[in-house]
Amino acid sequence: MRSILKLTCAAVVGTLVLGSATSPVRADVALESYRDQRVPDAGGTLERLKSALERHQVLTKPDQILERIGSYVPLSGYPDRDITRTKLIERIEKAVNRAAHEAYGEAVAILESVFRDLDNNPALSASDPDSRAWVTKGRVALAFSYVRSKKLKLANNVIVDHIRSYPDLSLKGEQEEVEKLYDANMATFWPAPRGRLVFRVNRPDAEIFVNAVKRGKAEVDLSLVPGDYRIVVRAAGIYRSYKAVVRPDDTTVRTVDWSADAAFNAGPDWIGFAWPRESQRSVTAFVRQLADHNSDDAVIVIGIVPHDGRFYLTAKRYVAAPAPRRPGRAIEIGQSDDAKIEALAAYVTAPDSAAADLASRGLVSIPGDDEIAVAAGAPVPVNVPPRWPILVAVGVFGTSVPLGSYLLKTHNDCYDSCSRLAVPAAWGLLGVGGVALGFGIVWVARGDHAITPSPPMLNVQPVPGGGVARISGSF
Repeated sequence: MRSILKLTCAAVVGTLVLGSATSPVRADVALESYRDQRVPDAGGTLERLKSALERHQVLTKPDQILERIGSYVPLSGYPDRDITRTKLIERIEKAVNRAAHEAYGEAVAILESVFRDLDNNPALSASDPDSRAWVTKGRVALAFSYVRSKKLKLANNVIVDHIRSYPDLSLKGEQEEVEKLYDANMATFWPAPRGRLVFRVNRPDAEIFVNAVKRGKAEVDLSLVPGDYRIVVRAAGIYRSYKAVVRPDDTTVRTVDWSADAAFNAGPDWIGFAWPRESQRSVTAFVRQLADHNSDDAVIVIGIVPHDGRFYLTAKRYVAAPAPRRPGRAIEIGQSDDAKIEALAAYVTAPDSAAADLASRGLVSIPGDDEIAVAAGAPVPVNVPPRWPILVAVGVFGTSVPLGSYLLKTHNDCYDSCSRLAVPAAWGLLGVGGVALGFGIVWVARGDHAITPSPPMLNVQPVPGGGVARISGSF
């Protein structure tokens, strides 16, 4: 009987352990956000808030956050400036030499590090028109070294990557082992059903590279061999990197709002946004979509805001729709004792039912928070200029132009008998009329711009059906 009980208990414990290991663990993430540039953390206040958030099971470290949401967010195309094209080519040549001397293990170690660096810095190969020559040389050497090291599965994966990246570049004529692998994959893998990749950027000059090959600007619609792809976008000297999975007989759609993606930063010390004022709505829309994508977790946006010569520590919580939106809260730096920092952390991590009670514990509204929440289907709030200046302009124009014209005509009829001031007065009246006309045109154009919403723009859609809408009504 005891043995049966022991076995039963062991089975229950094993099931619990297995369940905890396989079931996803809930984890909110914290991103920083700043207008224009990151504000220095005077006195370590922001770090104290991060520590408080971590006690509430919020991820604050960049590597943890990227592990959680890295497949969704845009990454820098070239984060490690110490890695250069010249150094990569030198390492490839060294690996080729080691493989030629049958030091296959050394060649594999060198080439695996080369392709890891390329994957982490995809803009290097995307920005080099000659990259496919030296990348292919590295792949051939790696596949050959894998074959000679009896790692056929890894060798096969390298050949498949080559076919996805450069389908028009044959490997016939390479080493016999590599050519055989290439022919085998072309016979089985190549005829497989294709998938479709649609990638859009709301910027007409944005160049789009797929596996380091330039495919177009602003939008590409491609039929591809199924598998994993790396997309790089270049605009205004900024590179952003994305990953996409193309599946057979399926369409993968990604739409990028460049103003939000270009503002995103992921470094060793912090992760979040540094955005110009006009990009605030795009960044806010991106964060909301990220919360919808990460529907089980909240996204908490933290930062330091300068306002009227003072600095405030801020935090705002975003969760998946249709949950109610919670106003952001702040505390003034200098009065930010540990109790207030803990209250701010508790407020943005608490359930909605408890948030109202926590909001009054020394917390204030975020100064200068001009975020406009636009509900689905609701009109965009706009500032319409008043119309009375137009009426004044019309009145001035309607009076001064006819009177000036009359004075000029009268002077031409009477010649020397008229006052010498008639001509200057006439031209002055005509000038006033012209100024009034110009002012009226500018005012009308300004009013039309204010009431005409800008075209809608969408943000990242890492999976089909995603996307973030951005509506801009400023002028």
